[in-house]
Amino acid sequence: MVVFRGDRLAQEWTNGRLPARDATRSGSSRLVGTASLILAVLPFVQGTSTARAQTSRPAADVGATASAPVTAPARPCGALDDAITSATTAVEECEACVAAARCVLVTRCGPLLSRRCLAAREDDGALVEVTGEGLALLDRAAEALGRTGDDADETVTSEMKDRIGLLRAFGRLFAAMGRDATTGASKKTILSACGGLSVYLDDENPGVVASAKLWMAAGYRMAGRPERTLQVIRLNLATPANARIDLLSRLERYRALGDQGEYAAALALCLRIEHRLESWFDDEATRQLAAESVRFARVELHRAWAAKLRKTAMADRAKQAEADAAKLIGSDSYPPRPEDLLGTDKAIHGLPDWVPLRTMPTTQTAKETPAN
Repeated sequence: MVVFRGDRLAQEWTNGRLPARDATRSGSSRLVGTASLILAVLPFVQGTSTARAQTSRPAADVGATASAPVTAPARPCGALDDAITSATTAVEECEACVAAARCVLVTRCGPLLSRRCLAAREDDGALVEVTGEGLALLDRAAEALGRTGDDADETVTSEMKDRIGLLRAFGRLFAAMGRDATTGASKKTILSACGGLSVYLDDENPGVVASAKLWMAAGYRMAGRPERTLQVIRLNLATPANARIDLLSRLERYRALGDQGEYAAALALCLRIEHRLESWFDDEATRQLAAESVRFARVELHRAWAAKLRKTAMADRAKQAEADAAKLIGSDSYPPRPEDLLGTDKAIHGLPDWVPLRTMPTTQTAKETPAN
């Protein structure tokens, strides 16, 4: 990788020779020094991405703002509908509805959410439709569970409530993220949904925790609260347990730094993490997608920095930032196609195979307990 003048300064930042962030226990952080000092002494971070094959897509239009179209993936959950219609008891209906809702919210929403993080802020019809279907299934599951009455086993009832609650908390945030995030009402809905999902930040399942952090971080940024994104995704350069979802989370953190005007810090962290991808991803194709995601995150940061500089009458520096972005884009198109970037095929990671209710060990109810 060729190191340009700006890259060397960014690397000095990562090595501690330029001001570093000081994170507090509450999750708030401050950049040592002032923004004006950084703008005065720090040239823009330049450089190319890691080695990659150039595509044959049209040359970039640096001023383009249109986002790639988002479509719903193929429906893999249709077979589960048969189990709902063939259910003969309320418990069977509840179980079938939960299984179908899991498929919708985990499998079908995964690719849509990955793309949503890259798309513009208008309504995402596909995401709204899919999440609505999943939430409707959960409503039907809860209604069926209510019909089981007092005769239902406590273990079964408790387990189903837990499954419904987890899926509903994620589903409500997914639905909120599908709406136009530029309106005050939508932002309020997103923030409320993030609060509801926060109870799973302490879940015993690390995959659930990582998934909750990712989508809360993305949701807070959509709602215009990058400081909360920084509270959810802390600075961490250790090797991740789930490289795919962890990289997506870190990129949300870097974008949140940019949202707060800390472009030098964000670009430096992108450079640092770019050099770690080879040890994180064994598969070359996946590693290439990850590298492209980091590259275009850098492009996004450069372009945002340029826009901010133009507002402060610093046209020369803005032009340099735009040139840096154009150099990173090369002959590729911009914005990138979602399929050319790293995404996730599951919206909630680490969920175990849920045991069918009829095979679960049951507990004795009070009326079944033998008298002394």
